[in-house]
Amino acid sequence: MTNSFGQQLKMVLLLKLLLRRYNRSFLKSLIRGIMHMLPLFVCLSFFSCSNEPIQKPIDKPSIDSIIQEGDIIIKCGHGQISRLITKTLDEEIDISHSAILIKEKGELALLHSVSGTLAETDGVQKISLKKFLTDVKKGTFFILRPEIDSTKTQLVVSQALSKLEEDIPFDHEFNNADSTEFYCSEFIQFIFEEGAGISCFETKSISEKDIYMFNSIFSNPNFKVIYKW
Repeated sequence: MTNSFGQQLKMVLLLKLLLRRYNRSFLKSLIRGIMHMLPLFVCLSFFSCSNEPIQKPIDKPSIDSIIQEGDIIIKCGHGQISRLITKTLDEEIDISHSAILIKEKGELALLHSVSGTLAETDGVQKISLKKFLTDVKKGTFFILRPEIDSTKTQLVVSQALSKLEEDIPFDHEFNNADSTEFYCSEFIQFIFEEGAGISCFETKSISEKDIYMFNSIFSNPNFKVIYKW
């Protein structure tokens, strides 16, 4: 590749703008072709942790009785974006997104980090559980509970809420050493490290970037799977 990261970034932005204005079928095909030539982390920076086309959701009442504040939810959607992410990460179980459950005014919701190219808000934001469940590929949905006491759980949740209040932006550079921006799994990793002193994910080098890998949490003794679908 001879183009710089910044040039590639501008290319993707231009294509996304064209997609909004002109023939969607043609431009989608064009973008898919170009994506094969881009470094993997460029693709991830725009399409990771996205809200994708609505599919048949999980039955929300079936999990309401078991989830609690501090649980982590990881999943994969049905769309092309999720397929791109899972192909990039190349894990045994396809996962493309992560979030943490919080309780606000007696209602459970989730906090996660999403790129502003895909959502109304950039970075750390809140989403309802119902909306989060609208696009889930069967066999890729997991709820994990941290093996920590209630005091540490509250510290983790407090860390998450503080980052929401700080309007932390999405980390398009995938720099794990910089806590002023977060991509989705980086956000989860940070709040558990700071709040409970435990790690969630291991990293893998992808295009010279150390990316937190979703599947590594399954072998982490600090977490247990309490639900899968």
